[in-house]
Amino acid sequence: MLFNTTFVMVIALFVASYLTRDALESAAKDKLAVVLESREHALKSWTTMLQAQMTVLATTPRTVSLLTEFSTEFQHLGDTAQVVLQQNYLTVGNRQNTQTQRSTEAYDNIHRVAQPFFMTRHDAYEWEDMYLIDAQGNVVFSLKKESDFATNLHTGPWRDSGLAHVVI
Repeated sequence: MLFNTTFVMVIALFVASYLTRDALESAAKDKLAVVLESREHALKSWTTMLQAQMTVLATTPRTVSLLTEFSTEFQHLGDTAQVVLQQNYLTVGNRQNTQTQRSTEAYDNIHRVAQPFFMTRHDAYEWEDMYLIDAQGNVVFSLKKESDFATNLHTGPWRDSGLAHVVI
């Protein structure tokens, strides 16, 4: 009789253990599904807001005008645009190389107007960086002036980057 009672209790223990484990797994999956859905909703809201901010900024007449001016001056610098602008802005953070001063003077004048304009928006939106990219794929302006500044996203070293894929 002791054996039968022990046997029944062991079987009941295994069944209860199995049902408990199954219930806990199901509850954990449900909680993870709710968290996933919440994060997906938050990400969609964030990307929608970000896209709206970028659309508003991109369509303002001042941004359009500055992009046109930067693109024109970038084209005037010709094949040396990347080298000249990167030497002037990447290495010193601001134009101070007197050797190329004359060739970038028009660009620098536009930059002096654009930098505060875009920095104000950058601070308000709390973005990582801000780029102006012309129709040819040239990064004609960047607030941070990192290594992708003054490159071409179609043909340059960043052609396989995420930014290039978004632009193309």
